[in-house]
Amino acid sequence: MRADRLRAVVIGARCRRQGIGHHLARFLHAEGVEVAAICGTTDATVAAAADALAPILGSRPAGYVDVGTMLAQEAPDVCVIASPDETHAAYLELCLGHRVHVLCEKPVCWGGPAPDDEALRLGEALKDAGLHLVVNAQWPLTLPAYRALFPAIDPARARRFRMRMSPASRGRDMLPATLPHPISLLLAAAPDGPTHIEAVRHAWGDGADDALTVTFTFVHAQGRIDAEIEIVSVPAQPRPAGYGFDDSWAAREVDLDTYRMRLRDGQRTVPLPDPTPLLVRSFLDRVRGAPPVSLDPSVDPGMAHLLALAAPEDARAETESP
Repeated sequence: MRADRLRAVVIGARCRRQGIGHHLARFLHAEGVEVAAICGTTDATVAAAADALAPILGSRPAGYVDVGTMLAQEAPDVCVIASPDETHAAYLELCLGHRVHVLCEKPVCWGGPAPDDEALRLGEALKDAGLHLVVNAQWPLTLPAYRALFPAIDPARARRFRMRMSPASRGRDMLPATLPHPISLLLAAAPDGPTHIEAVRHAWGDGADDALTVTFTFVHAQGRIDAEIEIVSVPAQPRPAGYGFDDSWAAREVDLDTYRMRLRDGQRTVPLPDPTPLLVRSFLDRVRGAPPVSLDPSVDPGMAHLLALAAPEDARAETESP
């Protein structure tokens, strides 16, 4: 790793739909990282992404349509993986081979017979190689603002949890995009000891595939939390979101002109720092420093929890039958 300036590459940097890769590249640049190159699926999409990033980065990043070639030629310190979910495992494998730290969009792996096992294998291999893998599950970084709004609430002692998410996707595609968020919040609220998921139920909205309520029990070392996750597809910003432990509900509000955020409980509000650049900064602090490399909780046990919550109803019914 360079002693002066970190060098980064981004897989999936096109500013389309939610533009996660584009935003992560912008936040890396704001932290003094050189975003040297991007990779996409076609020359046309790569050129469009590079054109969109050039005025932000101050120079046009190099463009590639093959990740292995990009990693070999650019020799980056860090790689952002913001490509479709089913491509993550192959790209993590390439980053491991080229000894690159990774900031990966959630979920870590998806598709295939056992994505949780694949995520754990890759996470352990990166850890053993001294490489950091951080998953872009940013909602735990909102907990300080939540505690400022509700100083009397101890999430670890809560008996109930509720969250509202509004992805752009519909149907079962909503699950891998949204469920890592409540999982990460629950794991952050009860970080000590083993956890597992019980009594999962799905309830789809009337005649539509754009509204789903997932209920389950999150079991941790200090107790049990009955959880309800409301997922409603919303195609455009602003997308409603919020969460609450017990009866203390906080709605996230976003000013689209300034992208300033706040948490609101009725008439009371507290400022909410954008958690994504905070997560990027935390990732870079790990890469630049020398902390022990550990598994991101979104890898283990987060992926196992995600599969438990997203399992098809018929498969779960077979598992639960005597």
